Amino acid sequence: TTTTRAGNNTITVSYGGSANYNKYSTNATFTVDKADCILSINKIKTVKYGENLTITGTFKNVNGQAIGNSKVRLDIHGQTVYVKTDSAGTWKHTLKVGTMGTNNITLIYGGSTTYNRYTTNTSFVVVKQDVEIVTSKISYKNGNFSVVGVFKDKTGKVLSNSKIRVTVNNKAVYVKTDKNGVFEYTTSVNGKITFTLSYGGSGYYNPFNSQKVTMS
Repeated sequence: TTTTRAGNNTITVSYGGSANYNKYSTNATFTVDKADCILSINKIKTVKYGENLTITGTFKNVNGQAIGNSKVRLDIHGQTVYVKTDSAGTWKHTLKVGTMGTNNITLIYGGSTTYNRYTTNTSFVVVKQDVEIVTSKISYKNGNFSVVGVFKDKTGKVLSNSKIRVTVNNKAVYVKTDKNGVFEYTTSVNGKITFTLSYGGSGYYNPFNSQKVTMS
């Protein structure tokens, strides 16, 4: 017989009697301790700033049997969320990462009438995101040079109020992107020109340098 109830358990054994024997009943008690359980977190790869990260794992007893429909607590860099395991004992949580560097995770099962409390820890690293400058218009006519573009990161998020360096014939100027990540620069210049577009980087984003473009 498999016990499913933790704590004190009482057994009653009875004999109902017969023509030759009287009936008899006796009791015995035994204690069932709570079972141990194991929470696991699958290995988390390094993720870039602003990306979506899905954290997964399992919840099982020490015999490897899944513990389904159970609430598990995740403390992720100071924020607490609760996830529920499915019938296979698996759980997952998706978040957008917004803190650079090492992010600590504590995974907690608070215990129940059947299982003991369990806690485990891990961490993941968030590194700088890549960016790109996409030009929508480049014009050089009658001595007037103009370039229009949008600045965004590799997740597609436009980056507003950011400085873009426009270098024309080795002369650099800085222009700021608007709320839509759009920038525009116009200047007068004679003869053949060579220009590049670049971004110097920040605490969240890597630098970017475009290829040289020559126009005449």
